[in-house]
Amino acid sequence: SKMKSKIEKDKVQIMAEVQDVRAATDEVGRSKASAEKSYRNLIATLNDLNKKVEEANLNLGDIELGKRRLSAENAELLHQLQELESSANLLVKTKSALVAALDEQKRIADDEAKERVALLGKYRNLEHEADGLKENFDEEACSKENLARQLNKALGD
Repeated sequence: SKMKSKIEKDKVQIMAEVQDVRAATDEVGRSKASAEKSYRNLIATLNDLNKKVEEANLNLGDIELGKRRLSAENAELLHQLQELESSANLLVKTKSALVAALDEQKRIADDEAKERVALLGKYRNLEHEADGLKENFDEEACSKENLARQLNKALGD
C-alpha cells in the first residue's frame, strides 16, 4: 500500500507536470501564432515600403530628367538672351549713327535754307536794281528821242 500511495503520488505529480507541459506548449503555440502573425504583418509592411521606395526612385528619376531638361532649356534661353542683348547693343549703335547722320543732314539742310534766303534777298535786290536801271535807260532813251526830234526840227527850220 505504501508503494501504491507512492505510485499514486508520483502519478499525480507526473499528471501535474504533464498539465504544466501542456499549458507551456499551448503558450508556446499561442506565442508562435502571434509571432507568425507579427512576421506576416512585418513582411507586408516591408513589401509596402519596398514598393514606396521603388516609386520614390522612379519619381526621383523623373525629377532628375525634368531637372536636366530645364537646365537645357535654361541654357538655350540664356543663349537667346545673349543674342538679343547683342542685337540690342548693335541697334543702339546703329541708332546713334543714324541720329548723328540725321543731325548732320538737318544742319546741312538748315545751312542750305539760310543760303537760299540770302540768295533770294540778293536776287530781289538785283531785280530792284535792274528795274531802276531799266527805268533810267527808258528815261534816257526817251530824252534821246526828244533831243533827236528837236535836232531834226531845228535842222529842218
